[in-house]
Amino acid sequence: MNYPHARYSEEPVTTYPLTKDELRALAAHWAYEHLDCNVICRRYGTVGPRELRIWDYAENRLNKIAAILGQQEIEEVLAEVDMKMHRLIGDELWTAFCEGRPILGKDAHAEGKCHLRVVAND
Repeated sequence: MNYPHARYSEEPVTTYPLTKDELRALAAHWAYEHLDCNVICRRYGTVGPRELRIWDYAENRLNKIAAILGQQEIEEVLAEVDMKMHRLIGDELWTAFCEGRPILGKDAHAEGKCHLRVVAND
């Protein structure tokens, strides 16, 4: 899976053992990137190739992290990211986003692609 913003390398770093706290931080990063794309797509009523690449990559990374941390931990991270975005965009836009209503323009959810599905392989 190609990282959509690779600047240095896509090779995994095998000599740096991550802690679970560091994996949790990475999960929060990728969950936020995914959600941010969703909100942008909803707001502007469009889905572009950038969003498609980020959704796929973020979902892939989150599934790998979920396999290590477990479903409950990932769900906690996703809830924290949702709260962060809610505070950032405010009640009115967050409610519209959660209800699936267009924020500006027409609906942007392309065949349900905007919904993040992360499953731990416990």
